[in-house]
Amino acid sequence: MRKRTDVILAALICVFGCYSVSGQSHIQNLSTAAKEFFTLWLVDKKIDSATKYLAREPLLGKCITPTRFEKKEYLTRKQIRTVFRELMEITIKKQSAGGDLADFVTSKGTYLISNTDGTRVVHSANYYFTIYTLKPLDPMKNGYVCKFDERSAFLNVISQPGLYYVFTRFKFSKPYPEYVLTTVWKKEGTNWRILTFSAISDDD
Repeated sequence: MRKRTDVILAALICVFGCYSVSGQSHIQNLSTAAKEFFTLWLVDKKIDSATKYLAREPLLGKCITPTRFEKKEYLTRKQIRTVFRELMEITIKKQSAGGDLADFVTSKGTYLISNTDGTRVVHSANYYFTIYTLKPLDPMKNGYVCKFDERSAFLNVISQPGLYYVFTRFKFSKPYPEYVLTTVWKKEGTNWRILTFSAISDDD
């Protein structure tokens, strides 16, 4: 009787949100990759190594496209990598003092996707960033990265299944205001890579 009760209890726990072993491993691999990326960038200051986390075919939303590229409909990977590097360099200049990742980023204030649109997943680096997976959405209503970019091709890509949204808040020295960086991750073979990114200020 005890064994049967344990089986029923386990089943009920899964109904209310357990992950399979493979699912847990999937998320943990992403969590590890994201933490390594932020550590290379913010702690080690190895920008070239950090940019290797950019996807083979990334895309960039209009909200973070520099003025010099604004007339281009889509940018090449080389151009996006350049923008990514510039963001990293500017961020490092604004950093507060510290030598640990916790000195530079936090997940505080990054619960940005509603329960109706996505699911926040538990992972081992919860202190540094939050991870969400989106539920099936109408691409034209997706406002979680560059929400004012209405290009259908862009919206269709960032709404596709299998993507994970990672949000982290940067801690800056005064007078620089904090912002939340959104990175959208996808699996490429056995590696997790960044498909696109954008920044959100507290005024947005």
